[in-house]
Amino acid sequence: MAVLVGALRLALVLAVLLPALMSVRAHATNAPIAWSAVAAETGAARDIVTTGSLVAALTFGTPGTVNSVSFGATSADITLSGESGLLSPVSPYAAYSFDPSLFTGWDPAYAALVSGAAYGHGSAMMLSLSGLSVGQSYLVQLLESPWDANWQTSFSDGANSSAALMVFGDLVAAPTISAVTDYVTGVFTATSGRQTIYSNGPYADTLLGAVQLRAIPQPVDEPPALALLGFGLAGLWYLRRQSG
Repeated sequence: MAVLVGALRLALVLAVLLPALMSVRAHATNAPIAWSAVAAETGAARDIVTTGSLVAALTFGTPGTVNSVSFGATSADITLSGESGLLSPVSPYAAYSFDPSLFTGWDPAYAALVSGAAYGHGSAMMLSLSGLSVGQSYLVQLLESPWDANWQTSFSDGANSSAALMVFGDLVAAPTISAVTDYVTGVFTATSGRQTIYSNGPYADTLLGAVQLRAIPQPVDEPPALALLGFGLAGLWYLRRQSG
Protein backbone atom coordinates (compact mmCIF):
# COMPACT_ATOMS: atom_id res chain seq x y z
CA MET A 1 0.00 0.00 0.00
CA ALA A 2 2.83 2.40 0.86
CA VAL A 3 4.34 1.85 -2.58
CA LEU A 4 1.02 2.64 -4.27
CA VAL A 5 0.55 5.79 -2.21
CA GLY A 6 4.10 6.91 -3.10
CA ALA A 7 3.49 6.31 -6.81
CA LEU A 8 0.26 8.27 -6.70
CA ARG A 9 1.98 11.16 -4.96
CA LEU A 10 4.72 11.19 -7.61
CA ALA A 11 2.12 11.20 -10.38
CA LEU A 12 0.36 14.11 -8.73
CA VAL A 13 3.58 16.11 -8.50
CA LEU A 14 4.37 15.41 -12.16
CA ALA A 15 0.88 16.42 -13.24
CA VAL A 16 1.33 19.78 -11.51
CA LEU A 17 4.96 20.50 -12.41
CA LEU A 18 5.35 19.06 -15.92
CA PRO A 19 3.35 21.78 -17.74
CA ALA A 20 5.41 24.46 -15.97
CA LEU A 21 8.70 22.73 -16.81
CA MET A 22 7.65 22.37 -20.46
CA SER A 23 6.76 26.07 -20.55
CA VAL A 24 10.18 27.11 -19.19
CA ARG A 25 11.94 24.93 -21.75
CA ALA A 26 9.76 26.26 -24.56
CA HIS A 27 10.65 29.88 -23.78
CA ALA A 28 14.25 29.20 -24.78
CA THR A 29 13.46 27.86 -28.26
CA ASN A 30 12.21 29.14 -31.59
CA ALA A 31 8.92 27.39 -32.31
CA PRO A 32 8.90 24.87 -35.18
CA ILE A 33 6.94 26.06 -38.21
CA ALA A 34 4.84 23.69 -40.33
CA TRP A 35 5.14 25.06 -43.87
CA SER A 36 2.49 24.72 -46.57
CA ALA A 37 3.22 23.89 -50.18
CA VAL A 38 4.34 26.88 -52.23
CA ALA A 39 1.56 28.46 -54.31
CA ALA A 40 1.75 30.77 -57.32
CA GLU A 41 0.33 34.24 -56.83
CA THR A 42 -2.67 34.64 -59.13
CA GLY A 43 -3.25 38.36 -58.67
CA ALA A 44 -6.72 37.63 -57.20
CA ALA A 45 -7.41 39.08 -53.77
CA ARG A 46 -8.34 35.62 -52.46
CA ASP A 47 -4.60 34.74 -52.41
CA ILE A 48 -4.37 36.84 -49.24
CA VAL A 49 -5.24 34.54 -46.34
CA THR A 50 -7.99 35.62 -43.91
CA THR A 51 -7.99 32.65 -41.51
CA GLY A 52 -8.28 33.71 -37.86
CA SER A 53 -7.66 37.33 -36.90
CA LEU A 54 -5.06 39.78 -38.19
CA VAL A 55 -2.17 40.64 -35.87
CA ALA A 56 0.00 42.67 -38.25
CA ALA A 57 0.81 43.01 -41.95
CA LEU A 58 3.84 44.62 -43.61
CA THR A 59 4.71 45.32 -47.23
CA PHE A 60 7.90 46.49 -48.95
CA GLY A 61 5.77 47.58 -51.91
CA THR A 62 2.90 50.08 -51.75
CA PRO A 63 0.75 49.98 -48.59
CA GLY A 64 -2.90 49.10 -49.13
CA THR A 65 -5.77 46.76 -48.34
CA VAL A 66 -6.26 43.44 -50.12
CA ASN A 67 -9.05 41.01 -49.22
CA SER A 68 -9.80 43.13 -46.12
CA VAL A 69 -6.18 42.81 -44.89
CA SER A 70 -4.42 46.17 -44.47
CA PHE A 71 -0.67 46.11 -45.15
CA GLY A 72 1.43 48.99 -43.87
CA ALA A 73 4.93 50.26 -44.63
CA THR A 74 5.95 49.73 -41.00
CA SER A 75 4.84 47.48 -38.16
CA ALA A 76 5.65 47.32 -34.47
CA ASP A 77 5.11 43.56 -34.47
CA ILE A 78 6.94 42.63 -37.69
CA THR A 79 10.49 43.85 -38.25
CA LEU A 80 13.18 42.87 -40.73
CA SER A 81 16.94 42.92 -40.24
CA GLY A 82 19.89 41.85 -42.35
CA GLU A 83 18.43 43.23 -45.56
CA SER A 84 20.80 44.85 -48.05
CA GLY A 85 18.23 47.27 -49.41
CA LEU A 86 14.88 47.72 -51.10
CA LEU A 87 13.97 47.06 -54.71
CA SER A 88 11.33 49.32 -56.17
CA PRO A 89 10.68 51.57 -59.19
CA VAL A 90 12.27 54.48 -57.32
CA SER A 91 15.32 52.59 -56.07
CA PRO A 92 18.84 52.85 -57.54
CA TYR A 93 17.88 49.65 -59.35
CA ALA A 94 15.32 51.49 -61.48
CA ALA A 95 16.62 49.77 -64.62
CA TYR A 96 15.40 46.53 -63.05
CA SER A 97 12.15 47.98 -61.74
CA PHE A 98 8.83 46.20 -61.91
CA ASP A 99 7.09 46.33 -65.27
CA PRO A 100 3.40 47.27 -64.71
CA SER A 101 2.36 45.08 -67.65
CA LEU A 102 3.38 42.05 -65.58
CA PHE A 103 0.32 42.72 -63.40
CA THR A 104 -2.25 42.80 -66.19
CA GLY A 105 -5.52 41.45 -64.83
CA TRP A 106 -4.36 41.61 -61.21
CA ASP A 107 -6.27 43.22 -58.39
CA PRO A 108 -4.69 46.72 -58.43
CA ALA A 109 -4.04 46.83 -54.68
CA TYR A 110 -2.48 43.36 -54.80
CA ALA A 111 -0.19 44.42 -57.65
CA ALA A 112 0.87 47.50 -55.67
CA LEU A 113 1.46 45.36 -52.60
CA VAL A 114 4.17 43.31 -54.32
CA SER A 115 5.57 46.13 -56.45
CA GLY A 116 8.62 46.33 -54.21
CA ALA A 117 10.74 43.99 -52.12
CA ALA A 118 13.43 43.81 -49.49
CA TYR A 119 16.48 41.84 -50.54
CA GLY A 120 19.38 40.22 -48.77
CA HIS A 121 22.75 39.86 -50.48
CA GLY A 122 25.23 37.32 -49.19
CA SER A 123 23.53 36.74 -45.83
CA ALA A 124 20.16 35.70 -44.46
CA MET A 125 17.50 38.27 -43.75
CA MET A 126 15.85 37.82 -40.34
CA LEU A 127 12.15 38.49 -39.91
CA SER A 128 11.14 39.02 -36.28
CA LEU A 129 7.55 38.51 -35.16
CA SER A 130 7.12 40.04 -31.70
CA GLY A 131 4.40 40.56 -29.12
CA LEU A 132 3.35 36.91 -29.36
CA SER A 133 1.33 35.13 -26.67
CA VAL A 134 2.92 31.88 -25.48
CA GLY A 135 0.71 28.94 -26.38
CA GLN A 136 -1.20 30.88 -29.06
CA SER A 137 -1.14 29.46 -32.58
CA TYR A 138 -0.25 31.74 -35.48
CA LEU A 139 -0.23 31.67 -39.26
CA VAL A 140 2.36 33.65 -41.19
CA GLN A 141 2.02 34.35 -44.92
CA LEU A 142 5.08 35.40 -46.93
CA LEU A 143 4.62 36.86 -50.42
CA GLU A 144 7.26 37.36 -53.09
CA SER A 145 7.65 40.10 -55.68
CA PRO A 146 8.63 39.64 -59.33
CA TRP A 147 12.25 40.11 -60.32
CA ASP A 148 14.44 39.46 -63.31
CA ALA A 149 17.01 37.19 -61.66
CA ASN A 150 17.02 33.71 -60.23
CA TRP A 151 16.68 34.79 -56.62
CA GLN A 152 14.82 31.74 -55.42
CA THR A 153 14.13 32.02 -51.72
CA SER A 154 13.01 29.70 -48.95
CA PHE A 155 12.11 30.53 -45.34
CA SER A 156 13.10 28.73 -42.17
CA ASP A 157 12.57 28.68 -38.41
CA GLY A 158 16.22 27.64 -38.11
CA ALA A 159 15.46 23.93 -38.50
CA ASN A 160 12.43 23.52 -40.79
CA SER A 161 12.51 25.18 -44.22
CA SER A 162 9.80 25.88 -46.73
CA ALA A 163 10.19 24.79 -50.32
CA ALA A 164 11.83 27.38 -52.57
CA LEU A 165 9.81 30.28 -53.94
CA MET A 166 10.65 32.24 -57.09
CA VAL A 167 12.10 29.25 -58.95
CA PHE A 168 12.59 30.15 -62.58
CA GLY A 169 15.20 30.49 -65.31
CA ASP A 170 18.48 32.35 -65.54
CA LEU A 171 18.98 36.08 -65.44
CA VAL A 172 17.46 37.83 -68.45
CA ALA A 173 18.24 41.24 -69.87
CA ALA A 174 16.75 44.12 -67.85
CA PRO A 175 14.10 45.40 -67.68
CA THR A 176 12.38 42.14 -68.67
CA ILE A 177 11.00 40.29 -65.67
CA SER A 178 10.52 36.57 -65.94
CA ALA A 179 9.55 35.50 -62.44
CA VAL A 180 6.30 33.85 -61.54
CA THR A 181 5.66 35.17 -58.04
CA ASP A 182 4.85 32.74 -55.23
CA TYR A 183 3.66 32.77 -51.64
CA VAL A 184 3.87 30.33 -48.75
CA THR A 185 2.21 30.04 -45.36
CA GLY A 186 3.49 28.55 -42.11
CA VAL A 187 1.75 27.64 -38.85
CA PHE A 188 3.36 27.59 -35.39
CA THR A 189 2.44 27.74 -31.73
CA ALA A 190 4.39 30.45 -29.93
CA THR A 191 6.88 29.25 -27.31
CA SER A 192 8.04 32.77 -26.45
CA GLY A 193 7.10 36.36 -27.18
CA ARG A 194 9.20 36.40 -30.35
CA GLN A 195 9.58 34.18 -33.41
CA THR A 196 12.40 34.52 -35.94
CA ILE A 197 12.16 33.49 -39.58
CA TYR A 198 15.26 33.37 -41.79
CA SER A 199 15.50 33.71 -45.57
CA ASN A 200 17.90 31.47 -47.45
CA GLY A 201 18.56 30.23 -50.95
CA PRO A 202 21.12 28.62 -53.24
CA TYR A 203 22.27 31.93 -54.70
CA ALA A 204 23.64 35.17 -53.23
CA ASP A 205 20.33 37.01 -52.99
CA THR A 206 16.92 36.44 -51.42
CA LEU A 207 13.69 38.43 -51.66
CA LEU A 208 10.66 39.26 -49.51
CA GLY A 209 7.74 41.31 -50.80
CA ALA A 210 5.13 41.29 -48.02
CA VAL A 211 4.21 39.40 -44.88
CA GLN A 212 1.19 39.06 -42.63
CA LEU A 213 0.77 37.44 -39.21
CA ARG A 214 -2.57 36.04 -38.01
CA ALA A 215 -3.74 34.48 -34.76
CA ILE A 216 -5.59 31.23 -35.44
CA PRO A 217 -7.70 28.88 -33.30
CA GLN A 218 -5.88 26.79 -30.73
CA PRO A 219 -5.18 23.11 -31.43
CA VAL A 220 -6.75 20.54 -29.10
CA ASP A 221 -4.55 19.71 -26.09
CA GLU A 222 -2.35 16.67 -26.56
CA PRO A 223 -3.98 13.45 -25.20
CA PRO A 224 -0.89 12.38 -23.16
CA ALA A 225 -0.93 15.67 -21.23
CA LEU A 226 -4.64 15.32 -20.53
CA ALA A 227 -4.18 11.72 -19.44
CA LEU A 228 -1.40 12.70 -17.04
CA LEU A 229 -3.54 15.44 -15.55
CA GLY A 230 -6.44 13.02 -15.13
CA PHE A 231 -4.19 10.48 -13.45
CA GLY A 232 -2.91 13.12 -11.05
CA LEU A 233 -6.44 14.22 -10.14
CA ALA A 234 -7.43 10.60 -9.55
CA GLY A 235 -4.41 10.19 -7.30
CA LEU A 236 -5.40 13.31 -5.33
CA TRP A 237 -8.91 11.92 -4.85
CA TYR A 238 -7.50 8.57 -3.69
CA LEU A 239 -5.11 10.16 -1.19
CA ARG A 240 -7.87 12.32 0.27
CA ARG A 241 -10.08 9.26 0.60
CA GLN A 242 -7.32 7.36 2.39
CA SER A 243 -6.62 10.21 4.77
CA GLY A 244 -10.34 10.47 5.52
